[in-house]
Amino acid sequence: SYLAKVPLTIGASAALCGLIGAALFYGRDRGGLFGQALYRQVGGWALFILLSGFMIDGINNWAHMGGMAAGAASAMLVGYTEKRRESSAHRMVAAICLVVTVLMLLWRIFKAIHFWLQ
Repeated sequence: SYLAKVPLTIGASAALCGLIGAALFYGRDRGGLFGQALYRQVGGWALFILLSGFMIDGINNWAHMGGMAAGAASAMLVGYTEKRRESSAHRMVAAICLVVTVLMLLWRIFKAIHFWLQ
């Protein structure tokens, strides 16, 4: 965006476009009825986003296209395995993430209560 002389913009749309790019890759790569339907549906979203960006001022199409490209590239690098069974290691990582998330949430609630009581 900077090299294209686009003014500074802010938002999460580029990250969401990354998810769209990953879904486009997955649908195209998976194939079959589900893959084709996913590719068509998400492709419609991508087209709408890009066309809206060309018609409305202030929308950063460079960020959107970069997000889609990065999402597709990331999906290509990571890949996927259909119907892979979760292992005990997966469950352990999920449990650790859950505990850390709950602890962080409780810590922020405690900090907010402490702040408001001062």
